[in-house]
Amino acid sequence: MSITAQTKTYLKNEIESATPLKRVVMLYDGAVSFLTEAREKMEYKKYTEATIANIRAQNIIAELKNSLNMEYGELPARLDRLYSYFIKKMISANIERDPKALEEVIKSLKEVRSSWSQLCENEKGGKND
Repeated sequence: MSITAQTKTYLKNEIESATPLKRVVMLYDGAVSFLTEAREKMEYKKYTEATIANIRAQNIIAELKNSLNMEYGELPARLDRLYSYFIKKMISANIERDPKALEEVIKSLKEVRSSWSQLCENEKGGKND
């Protein structure tokens, strides 16, 4: 699938104009999208394509993990452990070619994404008050 120059410009503007919380939500969306693609490719035994999508999702989770500020207490430490678990699970799923393991990570990512999305909505609401 080819991305046009116009689409690239649109996406670039979306990212640059997004709040930090919105960017986190966008990263979760990307990780879920790549893992969904990896799971589907794995189910069709397209393992090279599945690996590429899986690694893209791993890179997003690694970026989220690396951006944590541990000075903010227990929450970043919990997220750090959760992200480490996700990465291990994705690597294991790729080695074992287990799409069900990816489904577990997708489900968990969607749950965490929902929390970040709610924070994002609360942030929007606070700006209008």
